[in-house]
Amino acid sequence: MYRLFILILCASLPLRAYGDCATDSARIKLALPPEALSIRNALFSQLCKKGELFDITDPTLAGRLAGPRDIAPPAGWDPRGMQGELLMEFAVEVNGSVHHVTVLMSSGNREIDARAVESWRTAGYRTPAKLDGRPVRALMYFRFRAIVNGR
Repeated sequence: MYRLFILILCASLPLRAYGDCATDSARIKLALPPEALSIRNALFSQLCKKGELFDITDPTLAGRLAGPRDIAPPAGWDPRGMQGELLMEFAVEVNGSVHHVTVLMSSGNREIDARAVESWRTAGYRTPAKLDGRPVRALMYFRFRAIVNGR
């Protein structure tokens, strides 16, 4: 009986280790259209193959997951004169570096999208995301809204 218990426990460990990499859309707070959700889930699954990854908006981790802090702003990002709305996602590694910058919802202006992605590739955080005080990889989002006010 004891051996059976150990066998079941050992068999469940790999599932628990990767349980946080589920692409359950109910585990993110963002309301995304189906196409954007598909892009997000594909990137999330790809990044999970490299180790644990946590979505910063996951409500099941509220109070346990702290987002990265102390951003080193992206180089060359100057939104003046831009108009549009854009939603991007990116991974923040345990060293604070930003990788896999991806447009989830386009602004409709390819120039704005390209400039935003290129700029955010140079961003970084001095303090990574932490789960229960332990540095972890996190999937983050950036929403850019710019409206020309006529001045």
